[in-house]
Amino acid sequence: MKNRLIILLVIFHLLMLFSCGRKEIHPVPVRKLPLRASYQNINDSIYLSNVTSIECISGQLFLVDINQHVVFCLDTSLNYIQTIGGKGRAPGELLYPLNVFETREGIVVLDAGNRRLNTYCREESHYSFCDALTVSFLVSENRSVILRDSILFMAMPEKESLFRKIDFFSGDTINFGKFYPKIADVERNFRRILLNSENLFSVGVSEPIVEVFSFSGECTHYFDFSDNPVFRNTLTEHKEIYKKNPAGTTPVLIVDASITDSTIYLLITERMRGHKIQTSKILALDFKDDKLQISEILDLGQGRYDSFCVVPQTRQIVAFDGLSSELKIFKL
Repeated sequence: MKNRLIILLVIFHLLMLFSCGRKEIHPVPVRKLPLRASYQNINDSIYLSNVTSIECISGQLFLVDINQHVVFCLDTSLNYIQTIGGKGRAPGELLYPLNVFETREGIVVLDAGNRRLNTYCREESHYSFCDALTVSFLVSENRSVILRDSILFMAMPEKESLFRKIDFFSGDTINFGKFYPKIADVERNFRRILLNSENLFSVGVSEPIVEVFSFSGECTHYFDFSDNPVFRNTLTEHKEIYKKNPAGTTPVLIVDASITDSTIYLLITERMRGHKIQTSKILALDFKDDKLQISEILDLGQGRYDSFCVVPQTRQIVAFDGLSSELKIFKL
């Protein structure tokens, strides 16, 4: 009897020790976003083809359609305002535009085919072409370049440095950042670039790594989410698919990214040719107190989403489904 009591006490203490030493796991909440509306056309005569970028600037939405060589300008209620650009090499025309940025004068469109930055000045709610700046670099990813006033930040996936910072007024050029071991078995190692009022954020496309830089180029924070279950499961699927058919799949982990103040949104979706389309999700990461944590997962349901934007004014997510060529509006 005495021996049995001792054994029970030992087991009790072991259980208490194990319980106290174990880390408490807080599951990330998953929220299914309701679909409010979907559009294949902007108005009776304008249809969407391939929207590579969606930006919310000064209370307006800009849809960059690379196939039609234009940028569509809408209000936040999805009412059509104007079409910017058009296929060509003449001043104000575009050839394979990739992205649009806000400036003091209005907007700048990254015109990849013409290797230039087109500036369109704002006149009330409309924009008109006013200037163009020729650039020497070749851009193949819509999120690998970002512009703030006269400073351009450019990812360089084939160089030793991760980024290049170019001041167009002074001509100063600074290279900064470094590569880390690839987690996914892919050759590409592109980065998405995000800016808020205080920092530049580098987001890995094929690896769940987020770096935080000051505008001077100093890396202040480094976050690796490869051990996070949300990313680990997706990475495992990508690796298995890539091993079976490396030529027929594009194992991109993070398709697009957006930022509002201190929250980073990452779009994760399967982009597999010849396979059943899986669900797409947006991960919300909060950057507070020098920590970057996944606060919630936003489930968009089925679809091959290529680009999206968070609209704080209307608390909506606007996303383009490349499979159906539809612009879909979700309630945030």
